[in-house]
Formats: sequence, C-alpha cells, structure tokens
Amino acid sequence: MQYEAARSRKSRDRRLFVELSSVYDVLERYDEALATYDDWLREAPDDAEMLHEKGLTLLLLERFDEAAAALARVTVLLPDDLQTQEDLGYAHLRGKRLADADAALTRVLARERRRPNALRLLAQVRAAEGRTNEAAALLDEALQIDPTDARAAQVRARLAQLLGNAKSALAGYGIVLKQAPDDTGALLGAAGALAVLDRLDEAASLLARVRAKHPHQPELRLRDAQLAWRRGDRAALGVLQALAKEQPANLEVWREIEGAAARFGEARLVDESRAKQRALAP
Repeated sequence: MQYEAARSRKSRDRRLFVELSSVYDVLERYDEALATYDDWLREAPDDAEMLHEKGLTLLLLERFDEAAAALARVTVLLPDDLQTQEDLGYAHLRGKRLADADAALTRVLARERRRPNALRLLAQVRAAEGRTNEAAALLDEALQIDPTDARAAQVRARLAQLLGNAKSALAGYGIVLKQAPDDTGALLGAAGALAVLDRLDEAASLLARVRAKHPHQPELRLRDAQLAWRRGDRAALGVLQALAKEQPANLEVWREIEGAAARFGEARLVDESRAKQRALAP
C-alpha cells in the first residue's frame, strides 16, 4: 500500500498518517491504526485531532483506561470541544468509573443542554449509581429533544419496567421496535410489559418471534413464567423462585413472585417478596 510504504520510509507527511490510520479503522485493523497514531504522536504529542482519534480507537479495543487518558489530554488542549468531553464521559462509563463519568457529562450538559447522547449517557451513569428517578428524568429530556431516539427509548423503557410502570415501558419499547422490529431486547421487554397489562396473547406472540431466532435466550424463562402463572400454571412460581436464587437483585423477578404467590395463596412468600422489593427499591 502506498501509505504503508511512505510510513516505512519515515515520512512526516501528516496527511499520509491520517489516511492510513483511517483505512485501518475502516478495515477494523485497530491495532495497526493505533500503531500509526502512536508513530505520529511521538513527533507531535499535542496533535489534538490525532489524540482524539487514538482515544476512539482505544474505545473500540475496549481499553477504557487508556482511552480516557488520551481523551482527557484532548480536553486540556481543546477545552471548548464538547464532543471530546462527551467521549471522555463515555470512556469513564465503560470503564466503570462512575464518578468521573458523571463529572465529565455534567460539565458537557452545563455548557449545552440539548445534547441527547450526553443526556442518555448521564442517565446510564445515574441508573448505575442507583439514582433511578434522576436517570428517568434525563431520558425523558432526551426524548423530548428527539422522540425517535431508540437508544434513549430502550433505556427509558427498561427503567420504567424496573419501576413497575408497564404502560411507559411498552411505549418506550414501541419506539425501538418501529425502527428495529427484530430487536431481541425490545421484544422481550415489550412482552414483559404486555404480560403485566394482561395482554397475554400479544405477549406470547412476541415471545414466539424471539424463540424462533433465539430458542435458548436466557430471558425467555422469566417471560414464559410471567405468562404461565397468569394463565393459572402454579409450576411457574417455582421457576420464578429459582430465578430469584440466580438473580437475587432482580426487582422484576421479585415483583412477579409477589403476584404469583398472591394468585396461589402463598401468604408467607408474598410477605417475603415484598420485603425483598423494599430492600431493592431504587
């Protein structure tokens, strides 16, 4: 390749390095792209554009600490570049440094509030911090700016499901499914919301679509049990109890156990499930 030959001759033509690294990124040869960025940055360590691109490539490689370091350097060089600050927040989020992610994204939104992606990312941070109501409010704000934002809608729907608001969850999953009719997560989530709303045949239809493509999808156990106990199958309560042992922090499972236990006259289990829900409530 012409660009690789020029690089091997130690060319210092910046355009060649930019184009070569871009080719590697497009071909998903990320390690070679990274080596190309590093070759250039050894000579020009304050090249903000190349540092930013390096940071994005590190994100693709899931090397989140290194990505955050590169992007943080860019924010020093270009303090007014909100996109880099947003990318830095994302790197911190993926690296599970929630306080750093919160701080970076809060700074972005203080400068420019109408940034749906930053709102969605901050919502994910707040949800991970257990600040569920704040997360929901941020997602509502993002959806007011762009009502078709499927990523925000899906996170908002999942939060609504967590909070026990099936109608809101179903509306959010509906936005996702309009754009991606075969989205497995949205189909499963919508089926769960429909079950809570006692629209069991519609829920079963969505689950059949998931099962046709992903017969071993783990979440099918929960969704099948949701439908089964509502149709009078007492064995579903045992499935839900087994799921609770596997996923003791799953609020939705405990909510389903409460409903099933009440249906089948298991008063002790109703009390236990309510206590678990109080302990887990966001």
